[in-house]
Amino acid sequence: MSKELELVEAFLSIQGEGAYQGRLAVFLRFLGCNLNCSGFGVKTRSLKTGEELLGCDSIRAVFKGHFHHKRYSADEILSLVDGLCKGLEQKPIIVLTGGEPLIWHQNENFINLVRNLLINYEVHFETNGTILVDFDKFEIYKNCHFALGVKLANSGVSEQKRINLDAILAIK
Repeated sequence: MSKELELVEAFLSIQGEGAYQGRLAVFLRFLGCNLNCSGFGVKTRSLKTGEELLGCDSIRAVFKGHFHHKRYSADEILSLVDGLCKGLEQKPIIVLTGGEPLIWHQNENFINLVRNLLINYEVHFETNGTILVDFDKFEIYKNCHFALGVKLANSGVSEQKRINLDAILAIK
């Protein structure tokens, strides 16, 4: 598995969804998703091929081969976070999003990133709930918060692919 992580963007904002809405947050949007969600109807052109792509609102994170992304080590991402947090009076939560950030959950560099973020921050995942995480094997994730965005039929993804009950129930 690659030691580097592909980050689409990192930015400071306000969490607008779920139980933590209104909290200051650093969003780390990782590349890659196991769903396309073409039913959401967002269209854009590939920067590499020029073809029209159809997907969700984070389309640049979903279509891996169509946009330019930089690879980062865990230390480089930590530096990005520290830079975004410098001078803030309030400590933000760190939201790992995508695409689907849990596609990285077994990557050693990703685990190292989460471990180091947890030293100073609350770490939150925004996940579609389709990837089963073994929380006994990957105990670090027990210290994180999870927001599930289970996809509905209007996503254009088959129920078999978008609903993983075991993965959903494993998240506590």
